[in-house]
Amino acid sequence: MNVRNMVLASTLVLVGVVAAQACGGSDEGGGGTGGTAGAGGGTGGTAGAGGGTGGTGGTGGTGGTGGAGGAGGAGGMGGAGGAGGAGSGDAGVKMMPSLRFSHLSPDASAVDVCLLPAGGANEGAFGPIFKQRFNDADGIRFGEVSKYVDVPEGDYTLRVVAPGALNCDTALPGTQDVPGIEARGGELATVAAVGQLDAPAGVHKFGALRFLDDTEPASGKTRVRFIHASPDTDDLDIGTVDTQGTFAPLFTGVGYGSTGQSKTGNYVTGAPFDKATIATRVAGQQANLFTIAGVIIEADRVVTIFAIGNRAGQPELLRLLVCQDESPHAQGAPGMATCHLLTP
Repeated sequence: MNVRNMVLASTLVLVGVVAAQACGGSDEGGGGTGGTAGAGGGTGGTAGAGGGTGGTGGTGGTGGTGGAGGAGGAGGMGGAGGAGGAGSGDAGVKMMPSLRFSHLSPDASAVDVCLLPAGGANEGAFGPIFKQRFNDADGIRFGEVSKYVDVPEGDYTLRVVAPGALNCDTALPGTQDVPGIEARGGELATVAAVGQLDAPAGVHKFGALRFLDDTEPASGKTRVRFIHASPDTDDLDIGTVDTQGTFAPLFTGVGYGSTGQSKTGNYVTGAPFDKATIATRVAGQQANLFTIAGVIIEADRVVTIFAIGNRAGQPELLRLLVCQDESPHAQGAPGMATCHLLTP
């Protein structure tokens, strides 16, 4: 199957600096960082006949919600009150959720996707996303992962539609709507189409899963995550093998549809990969299902490794898909994420 943006090779090099997620935002009343509170009004001038000495103007309010200026002095020409500080960016607009979409279903053709309001009503649907937001009538194919797209916050039902569809009214034949897709303010998540449309016994059926992402790099190190999306493969161990054949696990016992867990969470932080050999095994076994040599993942990169395809070899070979987890604020023009398909 033709897979765009993939490198069918055993050497992986992820380049380009991954920028940390930055949440610039303007305050509704005055923009970014709160200004310094205005100075208090000056001392009142000489009182007129019968008047007392003018009072001192009040101190201006602090940043955030700008404070009211102090009142001018009584009597003669009182000084003007200080101006309130400008609003702080902390009171700015809340960040929208950002989702990216991955096609990991080995027997599904290219698709587009829609997010329907909770309950599956067509009215108010968001999409078709690739057609409308990416200007891509070809949709997304097996082994591809999109860049992030901002979506309104809410609970959604995922509907898969044909590439080039003009609306979200008709689901792709053989697919079912998948409820429970959450989009929360400021969160990044990958929504993956997984499983098989025509699933024999022992093979997971078509569905969709949501994985929370973290694109924050670690200075001078790599951060690696593993997601098991092979519908006919048992739990997996994945790690590196040195020149003596010693297996150093990154993640162990990762079940289908799950993210590997480490002591520090979903991502393992460590030294960059310098022509490393990655080995994948059935959990607890000594024999490798396959190895891939010459893998390079440079410092300051955040990547997700997906196990995709079928251990049985059909309809797709069991392989690793390695994608750069890049902040929405650094990913450039809409389209597909930087991914490499690694074949043993």
